[in-house]
This record gives sequence, structure tokens and C-alpha cells, in this order.
Amino acid sequence: MKTHIANSLFVIFFIVSLGLNQALAQTDEDKSIIATYFGINTDGKFEFISKDKKTLLFDDVLDDLDIDLYDDDNLNLKFEIFWEEKEVEELNEEGEPSGKKVIFKTITNINEV
Repeated sequence: MKTHIANSLFVIFFIVSLGLNQALAQTDEDKSIIATYFGINTDGKFEFISKDKKTLLFDDVLDDLDIDLYDDDNLNLKFEIFWEEKEVEELNEEGEPSGKKVIFKTITNINEV
């Protein structure tokens, strides 16, 4: 009987955890813009400037993209950028959750214009 209750509690915990993780990682895949690439900034983010002089910073890029943003040949080129945003919990200096939520932007597709 105790084993059955323990197994049931584990399954419930797993399902609740899965649902919570999906709720915390809300995405919006419909974002795109055309901007000029200026390289990786001092914080390690990919920096683009739009035609209206707005700075756009991205935290990550998907590995399977055709354009390599680490290649200096792509500096000062204009790109159409598609990205998704996820709300994630920020980590403190010790790598522990800080309780603060931040938006993490990942480039999902990029094409030279």
C-alpha cells in the first residue's frame, strides 16, 4: 500500500513539474525584424541595430543555422532575424535561482537581406 501511494505521489509530482516548466518557458515564435549585425558585445550577446537605431540583443542562436554569427565576415551585414523569447529564472553569482524572471532571446532563423 505504501509503495502504491509513493508511486502515485511521484507520478503526480512529475506531471505538476512538467506543467510548471512549460508554463515558465512561454515562447513567442512570431518575432522578426531586419537589422544590421554589429558582433558580440562585452556581455556575450549578439548585437544588431535596426534602421530606427534600436539596439537588439540576443542571448543565443540555434546551432543549425546557415549563417555563423561568430564569423567576422558577417559584421555590418543586414539580416532578417527571427527569434523566440522565453521567460526564465535568473541565476545569481553562485548559480542558484535568484527569484527574478528575465527574457531569454534565441535566434531561430536568420537570412541575409
